[in-house]
Amino acid sequence: MTTPARHLARPLLAALLAIAFAGPAAAAASDAAIDTATGRPLDADALDRRLLEADVVILGEIHDSADHHHRQAAVIAMLAREGRRPPVVFEMLTRAQQPAIDAFRAASRPAQDFAEAVSWTDNWNDWPLYAPVIAAALAAGGPILGGDLPREARRRVGREGTAGLPAAERARYGLDDDLPAAYLADLSGVLLASHCGMIPEEAIGAMVDVQRLRDGAMADAARAALGEDPTARPVVVIAGAAHARRDWGLPPVLERLAPELDVVSLAYVANRSDIQRDALGKPLHDIEVPTLADSPVGDPCEGMRKPS
Repeated sequence: MTTPARHLARPLLAALLAIAFAGPAAAAASDAAIDTATGRPLDADALDRRLLEADVVILGEIHDSADHHHRQAAVIAMLAREGRRPPVVFEMLTRAQQPAIDAFRAASRPAQDFAEAVSWTDNWNDWPLYAPVIAAALAAGGPILGGDLPREARRRVGREGTAGLPAAERARYGLDDDLPAAYLADLSGVLLASHCGMIPEEAIGAMVDVQRLRDGAMADAARAALGEDPTARPVVVIAGAAHARRDWGLPPVLERLAPELDVVSLAYVANRSDIQRDALGKPLHDIEVPTLADSPVGDPCEGMRKPS
């Protein structure tokens, strides 16, 4: 059965393809994907084949990189050209927004109305950066899914820890199992840096709990989106590159939930040609795509620092 969003597919796909491959940043790194297991480059055809074979594809981004979002849109458009209707799970959307998302798709409204219709700013900012990815997902015709927990649920875990969660949920996501010490130290450092070093040391444990719970929720959403229809694969997850990590991101949770799945973790990395590795020396991702840096220039932490 054809979904209402499919009426938008052809014109939107044509426009997205033009956008996604435009600009110097995209052109400069278009053939630079690296298979981290072998260290060998993947040309565009080989990369497409690998993504088409997968059950779940995680596209890890730098949040404020327009180039990374155009590349994500291009991947979704490629899948649609190959006859796929991939479900797309967004870190930027929560489960609480799902009824509004479903109503939007059922009404066949234009993509530019999406942010207002689903109250995008309730959970995220920077709608213009994500508009091409949403438009590509609508054009492809598969479900758009909120992957994150509502903000209040995250805050509650931040205040109370994971002990208040149902035992089955903690077990499903592995939250009762300690991370290896090296991974825990690395995750704690990443979270501290992402908050500009402005959080007290005693708060880091709670932030680790929230991060692991969010990875679990997004992994659960991706697993639940898989069905018997082969055209509805792969499920695509749009998330920050930290969530795509194989040491403590979505991939190990998906391995726990459904070890039979073929999960590809791809990260777009700015101004790097070396393979990123975890604290134990293993590659962070299955595929890395070096890109030029296009995030806003300046120190993002400057406004958080108090005058001395």
